Amino acid sequence: MTELEEGMNSDGEAVILHISDLHRTPGAELSNTDLWGSLRHDIWHGYAHTNLVLGPTDPKLPTPTEIDLVVVSGDITQRAGAQEYREAEDFLATVADHLLDGDRTRVVIVPGNHDIDWDISRAAYRQVSHPDPAQARFARQEGSRFRTTEGSNPLERILLERTREDLYRLRFKEFADFFDEFYQEQLHYPRADTEGQFTIHETFVPSLGIVVVGFNSCYGVDHLWHRGAIKREDILQASEQLDERGYAIDSPLRVAVWHHNVLGNHDEQDFMDPRTALLLSEHGFALGLHGHVHQSGRLDLLGSHARMPVVWAGSLCAGAPERPPSIPLLYSVIGVNLQRREAWAHVRARRNEREAWTPYHEWGQAHRPWYRVSLGSRDDVLSKETERLAIYRDVADVSFASLVEELIAQSSEITFVGTGLNVLHGHIRDLIIKRARAGQLRATLCFGNPFSEHVRARLIEEERGATRPDLASDGIIRRVAGLLEQSRGIDNVSVRLFNNYPTLAAFRFDDRYIYYSMGYRRLGNLCPVTVVNRRSILSEFLDQTIQSYLADSVDAAEIFRIKVDRARSPDFVHPEDLVEVGIFAIPDEKSDFYLGGALLLGFDVFRPATSPAAHGKVSEEDLRFFRSHIGSAGGYGFHLTIADVMYLHRNQLQTLRRELEAVAAAVMPFDLTVTELSEGLVQRNALALAVVDESGQLEHLEAEVTVRLRPVALGTNYTLDRAVLQLQSRPTIRDRVMMERYQSPNVLNRYRPHFTLALPATAPSSSDRTRLRRIAEHVFRPYLEGEAVSVDSLYLVTRSIGAETWAPISSDGVVKLG
Repeated sequence: MTELEEGMNSDGEAVILHISDLHRTPGAELSNTDLWGSLRHDIWHGYAHTNLVLGPTDPKLPTPTEIDLVVVSGDITQRAGAQEYREAEDFLATVADHLLDGDRTRVVIVPGNHDIDWDISRAAYRQVSHPDPAQARFARQEGSRFRTTEGSNPLERILLERTREDLYRLRFKEFADFFDEFYQEQLHYPRADTEGQFTIHETFVPSLGIVVVGFNSCYGVDHLWHRGAIKREDILQASEQLDERGYAIDSPLRVAVWHHNVLGNHDEQDFMDPRTALLLSEHGFALGLHGHVHQSGRLDLLGSHARMPVVWAGSLCAGAPERPPSIPLLYSVIGVNLQRREAWAHVRARRNEREAWTPYHEWGQAHRPWYRVSLGSRDDVLSKETERLAIYRDVADVSFASLVEELIAQSSEITFVGTGLNVLHGHIRDLIIKRARAGQLRATLCFGNPFSEHVRARLIEEERGATRPDLASDGIIRRVAGLLEQSRGIDNVSVRLFNNYPTLAAFRFDDRYIYYSMGYRRLGNLCPVTVVNRRSILSEFLDQTIQSYLADSVDAAEIFRIKVDRARSPDFVHPEDLVEVGIFAIPDEKSDFYLGGALLLGFDVFRPATSPAAHGKVSEEDLRFFRSHIGSAGGYGFHLTIADVMYLHRNQLQTLRRELEAVAAAVMPFDLTVTELSEGLVQRNALALAVVDESGQLEHLEAEVTVRLRPVALGTNYTLDRAVLQLQSRPTIRDRVMMERYQSPNVLNRYRPHFTLALPATAPSSSDRTRLRRIAEHVFRPYLEGEAVSVDSLYLVTRSIGAETWAPISSDGVVKLG
């Protein structure tokens, strides 16, 4: 008989006693003596009684000497106190002495959420006295140092910040001390930040053909954050260590143990993402065991290239407050048959501490007290790397997530372009930040701009699909805000936003590429993913596509400073990359109407370097007087405003022009009628020529520009210019709504077409006002008496941030109507 066969029961199976959620505490209703007594009686006598009634093909419960391992999947104590751990150690030592000949290395223990010292966790946080909205957004993100207190009313929640990381790390100290003491220095629990949160149990590999890795699914859990997770780095590191120790991917059998369940709703915290368990299977783990839910069960997790059964045990001895009355006390006995690559599990139950353990008849139509599962399997997906293309079902495929993580770890430069970039979940994002901070990686992450109408159109299309999106625009905002916070001060990370309608997501890892198309009415992250492993026409196309996206993208910090953080100043992050833009309607440059306006303002937008000279209509003295009162109007030139000064990134200009051409093509040339020389129409003290268009073409044009073009801008003079803000009277609710959506209060039914002549900073005297009106009436008399002003072109005018005058209008800046 071989050493491996010696470790098996009579059926050639390794047997695991799976217990969980002990919640031990001194003075508990059920003492250690009573608890072990009931368990011992069941193993020595109850199993034999059950075996008598089992069918000939049913798996038999083991004899006491046939139990090979004991797995304890978390919640060892109730409140992580030292006395509670001593109580737990006493019980588990008794189990090891009687079932495993005192070999404590055959007991596998992992921590649960009740094994964390929450008093230490609370002491590591402090209340944020002046909460920033950006900080509150991070409070519901994994790994954030910000958290909010619980409560049904969001307004009553308190924002807290973790400020004592040194203290925070000690919340596992009592568990680590218990762990080291229990194993009597044969195993040590990882305490340092640099150590992985897992332990490898391998002393029984020669006899059982099984290696067990215990993972800490509570590494991010505290009194404010309950969601379980296993670090992806820990899974990779554990797999690497198993490989280094000479263990093949499928021999010995890899078993993973953790605490949290893998089933839960997205709006709940108290569970672990099942994709993490699938990642374990991708790295060769064939069986997963956990606790936490105080119920027993099993689940077959399926991926495109991997499968792993997950089995969970109920609570062995939790008191009534920790266990619903309808749920009995439970534990499981699992047999693993390596030859047949399958396992069975008998579940034992008792309704209360006074009853005996009996079979738990809740499995299958026959109500058998046991069930059978096939052990996990893994396709050799690594062989795909030698192919030109590899195709995955979607980005949720655990094989794909694993590949992305490996590529990030290997690459020196990566570029991700996609609407919401769902692949950037916590672990992958953290790995990027970690390597970038260490100077090992340069990362460019380009999202769809959630404030762009084109991106919003795609998001609305996705809403019509069979599967609703996880993110939508609010989710993109949260994800980008979190990245900006995490990458602050890291020059190697660039977060950008594109404005175009998204058609695909593309990823570049040095010289390797990944992409997926955006299916119509289908979430991009649910579309097939293609990996391009060699240089080809396809890789060149993807490279050009990525470059085009980036060339038209904008720094996310620039947009979020204004759109999310509500900044009201032109203090841009990179002012050299931005430009001021206006859309003007300007009459024929040779007409008397235009020449008269340019003369009074002293600025010709077509020839800004030349100041219009006085002519017979206006004396030199009157001209000097008028120009001394024009104020800021002189810098804008004589024009009819279609869109106020907008602040845009320089790379947005070509797109803006094309959009304007599309709008202008549907608008016919029109004639304006001057209705009056108005004071106060634009701003207090202002002098302007009010005009009307009876054809409706101007109203059509202004509405299209308002809805289609204004929202693209980072801001306008109405939302960011301090001087203009100071001149505005107190804005109404309607003004705030219009400025929030269209960046100007003077839009739609408040649009008053006019040609501004003067914007004096202080009110002119009565005599000066009379003289200004007389000069203007003299220059524009024919038009005040009814002569039409013809408009057949729009002008796109630009100037650098802070410049006093517009750049000369080039042929590229002229857009013909109709």
